[in-house]
Amino acid sequence: SKTSHYSEREILTKAQQLVDEMEKSELPEFVRTRMASLATLIDAVQDTEWQIPEEERKDIIASLAYFSEPEDVVPDHIPGLGYIDDAIMIELVLQDMSL
Repeated sequence: SKTSHYSEREILTKAQQLVDEMEKSELPEFVRTRMASLATLIDAVQDTEWQIPEEERKDIIASLAYFSEPEDVVPDHIPGLGYIDDAIMIELVLQDMSL
C-alpha cells in the first residue's frame, strides 16, 4: 500500500470531512453504518483517554489515509456509488482490527 503524503493531522481532517459529506448525502444503509464506524475510528485516534496501543493507532491512521485521496477507487462525486468503496474500506479496516 502506498504511504500517504499527508500528515496525520491532514489525514484526520480529510477523513472527518468525508464523514461530514456523507452525513449530508442519501446513503444506503450499508454505507451509513460504516460511516458511523469511520467517525468512531477518527474519535478513537484523537481521544487520549481511549489509550489505543501505538501500533494499532498507526494502523488506523494508515487506513484513514485512503479517505484523504479525492480520487479513490470510485470517485466520491459519482451519485449512488461514490461512497461504496469507502464503506468497503471501512469494513475491511474494522475486520482487520476485529472491532
